[in-house]
Amino acid sequence: MKKYIQPTVFIIDHNHSYLEITKSCLQGLKIANIFAFSSFEETLGCKLLPDIIVLDNELGNGNKKGIDYFSKYKNTHPHTKFIFFSTNTSIELAVDLIKAGAFDYIVKSKIGLDRLTKRFSLLVELQAKEKLSK
Repeated sequence: MKKYIQPTVFIIDHNHSYLEITKSCLQGLKIANIFAFSSFEETLGCKLLPDIIVLDNELGNGNKKGIDYFSKYKNTHPHTKFIFFSTNTSIELAVDLIKAGAFDYIVKSKIGLDRLTKRFSLLVELQAKEKLSK
């Protein structure tokens, strides 16, 4: 990854193993400002505003889904970009989220981790260029 302005990144995933794997994967890209949360309620206490949120749609807490968080947060913080990283393989859900403004929807797997790093790198590069052009 080229050197750009470091984004602030939130990872939200109720599965502790995937939370750690995702965090480690992004740290491998030399991203320093990574904050990991097991629910979106935990983010409410954080005073930082994320540039990028990597979010699982299946948050394991009843009927709350990542899409609910995305819908609410996207309206109040339109600059924040979302990458969904989920076990849900619904193509319809993925298409709906991308149409609604998510940067990408990636299914969790070994190949998914590779795709996550590539798409995340691209997103950081695009955001850096956008910031530098302002």
